[in-house]
Amino acid sequence: MRNEPIIIEEKINAPAERVWRAISEREEMRHWYFDITRFWPELGCDFQFNEIKNGKKYVHLCRVTDIIEKKKLGYTWKYEGIPGCSEVTFELIPADKDTLVKLTHKGVDSFAQAGRGFGRSDFEREWNRIIKRSLKDFAEREIINKSITINADTSFVWQALTEPQFTSKWMSALKKGVTLDSDWQEDSEVLWKTADGQIIARGIVTVNHPEHYMKIHFPCCDEQSCALNPGEDYQIYMLTGISYNQCVLEVECNTFTENTAQLTMFWNQALKKIRQLSEKLAQEASLSVIYY
Repeated sequence: MRNEPIIIEEKINAPAERVWRAISEREEMRHWYFDITRFWPELGCDFQFNEIKNGKKYVHLCRVTDIIEKKKLGYTWKYEGIPGCSEVTFELIPADKDTLVKLTHKGVDSFAQAGRGFGRSDFEREWNRIIKRSLKDFAEREIINKSITINADTSFVWQALTEPQFTSKWMSALKKGVTLDSDWQEDSEVLWKTADGQIIARGIVTVNHPEHYMKIHFPCCDEQSCALNPGEDYQIYMLTGISYNQCVLEVECNTFTENTAQLTMFWNQALKKIRQLSEKLAQEASLSVIYY
């Protein structure tokens, strides 16, 4: 077994093009892999990222050594200040509408003297988690990113996004009568409810900077999935002022590939409703100041 490569294979319910984006685009990689400071899929690209093992930070030093677009990506893998060097290769093999991902990690035994957390079994366990859970769950989803320019101050847009009398109006783009119930404080629940009070979705506010940024994550359906891969599903709302009484609202979320078209249609309609509500609030506030 010694010096033999670690090989992990997993079939992903997504086309090779989708999986390729997940393994080769930095903004996608940070959702399931590591937050890499600089990366592009070109031969010779040097990149690095950090990992915490046993409470200690380790710096990974890597260089792209092999690339065939939409088929293969390989790079060296070593650690700053630790002897040893290895090589990681991702291969994508189309299988009808699915993609077989083959991960090969050669040379892991060169890190054997680094101590606890660097054994062969440690690498096998981590790669199984990364490929079979994190990458699979992420690549079988699509990221939807939509934005709209609104002629109103961010405070009015925030009202439209969070106050019940307004959320029910733009949520009607999903289904008539659907409402959002939350106090929008960090760690608070967000409940999507039908007109008769039935809960159809449940989220948790993980970040809330009023009138600027909010992130909601959707807990896993079972404890085992959460333990392996927490926080995969999310929604982000970001407001950016661009001039006096004008801002941009950006919404980002992820969904399973088969739901992409439906959810894209929803956000196209919902953002227009949010703009109408926000601009009406701004106009009413302006008129009240004039009359006063």
